[in-house]
Amino acid sequence: MLRAARCSIPSDDNSGITCVKVDRRSGAIGDVIILIDEGLDQELFKSAFLEEVFQSLGVTNDQVLLEESLIFEDNESTTTWSDLATVDKKVLIFLYKYLEPGDDEATVRRKFDAHWEAIVVD
Repeated sequence: MLRAARCSIPSDDNSGITCVKVDRRSGAIGDVIILIDEGLDQELFKSAFLEEVFQSLGVTNDQVLLEESLIFEDNESTTTWSDLATVDKKVLIFLYKYLEPGDDEATVRRKFDAHWEAIVVD
């Protein structure tokens, strides 16, 4: 399925995969394919699914800085969270309230500096 959709095919050790197609003209997210390993137990399946949906919204790749984040992963461990962390919620608010498709790095940094601290989530 990933090959047919012209998505990159990651290593075999992933519990979930997200392929996001971006409109080259507007920079907006287009089609999304999410695949989850059906052999996972219920808790791991839910966590993998939530992580892949989160990443399909524009928060791509894993990170090694914030262990509380749904997308934390380092060489030693990965998370199995079943909810978004506060920082994850802030990221989504920032992405969808303050950024526009196609914003360059300088614009994102300026908007981040102007708005990040003011974003409050429950």
